[in-house]
Amino acid sequence: MDGIALYPRLRQLDEMSIPKMEAGQASVGRLFKDFDGKVGGVATAGGIKLRDESKGVWKFKVASGTQGKRDVYDLIIYWSDLPKQIAKFGRDKRVWKDDGTGIDLSKLAQAIFDEADIKVQHNCPAWLYWGFKYMATKNKMAYADFERRPPDIRNPQRLGVGCKHFQLWLERIPFYTGTLAGHIGRYYRREVQQAERGILKQKVENG
Repeated sequence: MDGIALYPRLRQLDEMSIPKMEAGQASVGRLFKDFDGKVGGVATAGGIKLRDESKGVWKFKVASGTQGKRDVYDLIIYWSDLPKQIAKFGRDKRVWKDDGTGIDLSKLAQAIFDEADIKVQHNCPAWLYWGFKYMATKNKMAYADFERRPPDIRNPQRLGVGCKHFQLWLERIPFYTGTLAGHIGRYYRREVQQAERGILKQKVENG
């Protein structure tokens, strides 16, 4: 029998957007003493940097932040529903260029940013041992790496959503709206064009 089948079946929740992650993270300070200081330690040690991207996937490198450690961890973000979001917001003339000739990718990215379904994969020890990988799996927030064993000892109240590295990502991600616009332009041009054609066709039909 597959070992995973021995674990309790997890209740699946709605998609996880950035605002939902921020709301879930509000309780993490009750889990770690001086959590803000720990996050600051990550920033001071080198912070977080986007190192690579492929379609729908951003790969960040993030410093450990633990005193005396030079470890660097991977934090992978998967934008799982960008085609759906492009189709949705691409129909809104508010994300179009002022001259009406097509979609403004910066406006589109800004509109998508707070609604997109985000999934996360992270390999720091705290992500597993404090239950964040389990909670990410349960909340449909896990990307490619799942955990079905609940953190009944270290985090029985299921506080927070992520570790100090993830918290720094949450604080820095608003500055990546332009990066998302560029990403859409590189990897989702066809979806953008389909949305544009739909609006232009509607405009012609309506006279």
